[in-house]
Amino acid sequence: MKYQKTLFRIFAILGTLAVWAPTALMLITSIFGSISSGSFLMDFLLPAELFLIELIGILLLVFSSWKEGHYFKPITGFSLGAIFCMATIVIFAEATGLDSGPADPALWKQIFVYAFTGLMSVSFVLAGVFGLKFALVLFKKPV
Repeated sequence: MKYQKTLFRIFAILGTLAVWAPTALMLITSIFGSISSGSFLMDFLLPAELFLIELIGILLLVFSSWKEGHYFKPITGFSLGAIFCMATIVIFAEATGLDSGPADPALWKQIFVYAFTGLMSVSFVLAGVFGLKFALVLFKKPV
């Protein structure tokens, strides 16, 4: 049983790091890029581009929170929200032709994609916040 607690702690740490990594990378490159260019630069699509890393992280968080019984509902809810937003973006881009390039990127299409990208990023950040809380709870409990 002791090794399971240790394994869930490792899953919680790795999952939280994987969920936060694309957002942190986006912010870090934004700061350095903005300073070096003299104008504001931010690749706000980076969390969507690194979705598989975040997906692995939320799977680790959901599994370990389910087994430990802490923060399962918020982590699962925000994770499902992020997956839903990403699926909506992919389906919309495929249906409208935005993924292959022949369609003109009309303003309403861009707003739709950006809105769901923002919702996905917020969902990942909130899942990361609850993942951090979950990891802290695990380390307060004795092994």
